[in-house]
Amino acid sequence: MDITLYLPNDSSLPFPIGEHSPQQAFAHRIEETGSGLHHVVTFTGLPEHIDLALQAIGESVRIPGAWAAVGGNGCPASSPCGIGSTVTGRVCHVPIG
Repeated sequence: MDITLYLPNDSSLPFPIGEHSPQQAFAHRIEETGSGLHHVVTFTGLPEHIDLALQAIGESVRIPGAWAAVGGNGCPASSPCGIGSTVTGRVCHVPIG
């Protein structure tokens, strides 16, 4: 299972992502999500790095337009899915910011 954070591209990356974190703990890329460019940060080193993922989620709460997905690809807030819904086998977004 993995946890993915979607953060608007115009926001700065929250601690601990922007700091000296174990590189194997997450992957970072910029992606067009249908609601603009977003930083996409995927934590795949779970459960070993769950503390880092939870800290990043906690810091992301302050970022408007941020969302997270657990176990799959998220969908942007403009998507017709509801919070916690499943869309074609993908876990939908859970807004956090």
